[in-house]
Amino acid sequence: MIAKRSDWLTDGPVPFRVLGEDIQEVEFAMVPGQRIVLQPNTFVCGAGGIRDIGITWGRRLMDPIYRKWSGEASVLQEIVCEDRPARVILGGHHLGRIVRMRVSPACGAICQRGAFIASTGKVDLGIAFTGRVRAGLFGGQGVVFQRVTGEGDVFLHARGTVNDWIVPESEIVRVSTNNILAFDASVGYDVQFSGGALTLMFGGQGLFLSQLEGPGRVLTQSIDHDAMVDQLARRRSRKTLRQPQTSGESK
Repeated sequence: MIAKRSDWLTDGPVPFRVLGEDIQEVEFAMVPGQRIVLQPNTFVCGAGGIRDIGITWGRRLMDPIYRKWSGEASVLQEIVCEDRPARVILGGHHLGRIVRMRVSPACGAICQRGAFIASTGKVDLGIAFTGRVRAGLFGGQGVVFQRVTGEGDVFLHARGTVNDWIVPESEIVRVSTNNILAFDASVGYDVQFSGGALTLMFGGQGLFLSQLEGPGRVLTQSIDHDAMVDQLARRRSRKTLRQPQTSGESK
């Protein structure tokens, strides 16, 4: 089956297009001198003016430690186009969709830990602490997010369907915590109670929801990875309990 291809987008540092629909890859068309920084194990294939896949420690001494805290590999890989045009395809670590975010010196981004696939241009990955201890302890994402700064494109891997919101100033969006993919650095983050005692006991939602306050862009994903893994584990456990014992096991 041939993957469906979107149109080439040429308004960023490196032209790219997205391949596929529900299980997506991203293809780059590079010219000599261009560079892609990527998460390890996302490289699928490449052709043309690339000879190898190198590594990058970052521009600061603490960058590998910051990346590890933010949920990524401490050492990232890089692909440099050398003497002739090249094509490179990258994929994610799981089923899902690939989303591009533009980053500029005036507008960085805050991302879910582990969502990063690749970046083009002059983009730095760091860490961002939640502004309030309550949000970090009860928000589901933990105290540390990924902070993306610089100028260029960053490519994120989302689970399920992606909703792309532009939230006006002072407007609040309430999101189930693990369904957050990314948001502009201008967006405020906090948590609030999801409801009363009955909601906590019977609603299955948990005690807290994330609260995102505009202005800025908010990206959400439809699949909560932790909930999906929990459901699969429960089904596997029930299936194991239903399996009949063999004669040797019953003795």
